[in-house]
Amino acid sequence: MKESINRIGAIFLKELQDLKSNMGVLIMYILPIAIVILYRSFLEDMPPGFILGFGLLFIFGLIGVYGPAINLAEEKEKKPLEVLILSPAKPLEIITGKGLMFFVTTSLSGLVISFLSGVTPMNIWLVILGGALVLATCIFLGMIVGILTPNQTVAGTVVTPVYMVLLLFPLLSMGQENIIATISRALPTRYFFNIVLFLTDFPEITELNLFSHFLFLSVSFVVSLFILIIVFRFRGLPYK
Repeated sequence: MKESINRIGAIFLKELQDLKSNMGVLIMYILPIAIVILYRSFLEDMPPGFILGFGLLFIFGLIGVYGPAINLAEEKEKKPLEVLILSPAKPLEIITGKGLMFFVTTSLSGLVISFLSGVTPMNIWLVILGGALVLATCIFLGMIVGILTPNQTVAGTVVTPVYMVLLLFPLLSMGQENIIATISRALPTRYFFNIVLFLTDFPEITELNLFSHFLFLSVSFVVSLFILIIVFRFRGLPYK
């Protein structure tokens, strides 16, 4: 167990080192933060909870979904995974180390966005819990795309609409009853966005059932993890 943890930690550190030299990925971390700053500066009438929710969805989707998908697909082309696979690290440890890097760095970026949004939600631990469930689900979805797609171009083509739906549909469905609203009811990002709004801008909305929202987030987490395990079991890592 100790050796496995050490190997996961080594892969985590390797991914952090690679992140420093990957300008494309670094921009993905900076962009949501920059947009939150612009919203706060030029859209003063916008509710701060909306800015917080949008910023978190933006970074969770952009890095959580897009990052792992492109990371795995890119490594199929550049072949650094061959080194990892020939090392003592097991494929599951490689996946865990990579996922952990995206989870930790995105969570830290989410904290920055929370600070910049200028709002302190009631029961902030609920926002943290919901954010962790949504972020993990996004990372699982990104890894599924990265494992199934043959290269970076295809991965980007597949993952972009997934990311856009997760980000935009919860926003576009607010107060609406249409096809977008119907689809958004199946998205964990919608329920997380509702939780953020309820705990910040609209605490008077008593009909919001937090238990059902967190139940949906938990089910989404379990289902996406189960699908990832199935895909990983039958497809494995590149060059494996």
